[in-house]
Amino acid sequence: MCGKGYDEYTQSQRRGPKTKLCLAPLLAEGKCYAENTGGVGAKAVECGGSAAFKVTKTVKDTAAPQCAEGEEPQSFPEAKLHYCLGAPA
Repeated sequence: MCGKGYDEYTQSQRRGPKTKLCLAPLLAEGKCYAENTGGVGAKAVECGGSAAFKVTKTVKDTAAPQCAEGEEPQSFPEAKLHYCLGAPA
């Protein structure tokens, strides 16, 4: 089972074991997204209106950042990828 926030993809083969991948979303700092979670299918949209959240900080290959008050951290430690998610304003 993949951790929180990951999307799962399982590939079946005729012979041999199934292969399951745990996919972390690649979200861009400063962009707003329509979905309520930062899944792999998250669609970038204009901030405001239909936006559900904004990526305020993206950190890769280092420790998770300290998010500002009111922001939600979202981490993918296996991928060494961390985000701070805030209001889409």
